[in-house]
Amino acid sequence: MNREFYTFYGLLFIGLFVSFASCTSTKDVVSVPQNPINYYDLNNKQVSEAEFKKLINYAYNIDVYRYFDTVTEAYIVIRHEEGKLTPEQLKAFKASIEQSGNIKISFDKPLRIVYYTELSERGECLTNERNSNYTKEVATEFSDYETLYIANSTYKFDQNKYDVIIDQDDVIEKLFFRQKHACSNILMIHADGNYGSCMADGCEYYEKK
Repeated sequence: MNREFYTFYGLLFIGLFVSFASCTSTKDVVSVPQNPINYYDLNNKQVSEAEFKKLINYAYNIDVYRYFDTVTEAYIVIRHEEGKLTPEQLKAFKASIEQSGNIKISFDKPLRIVYYTELSERGECLTNERNSNYTKEVATEFSDYETLYIANSTYKFDQNKYDVIIDQDDVIEKLFFRQKHACSNILMIHADGNYGSCMADGCEYYEKK
């Protein structure tokens, strides 16, 4: 894939630092149910807490927590995915986003989509992220991309305050983010259907020429 596109596996040190400091994990939780936690590895095999923590490497995977009435489940999820949509998938994706956002996508520039799925335990993702210096600095690095901010259909936010498209059909979740992470999911997609997706903070860095 074109080096300009975005090399997911070439994350820079600063990206790892931001990721390690920012990813939603137990240390970030402000107020969540104090239930016993069951830990699962990449194969959904239950492991001990110590084994689980040894398997976490924020360059490649993240810890995702699911909160239930009587138990919390912790999973390890691969952060990065690269692939290519079929022409039919690309057409359906484009049409769905255009309808949801009442916009036209020309693909004169590749798309960079910042995608939100649910509230973070640390608070409102839009408020925390859109106003940060980190977010503003990253945006300047991707001036050759068209950036869209999109949320899935169940995400709650003040629509009068933020220019965020609601993905009415949840097409992004269905195609690219089958596992949910609250904030900073990134999708980069080109006119030919080549794409890269990444979950959680620290995804923005790439190899420069």
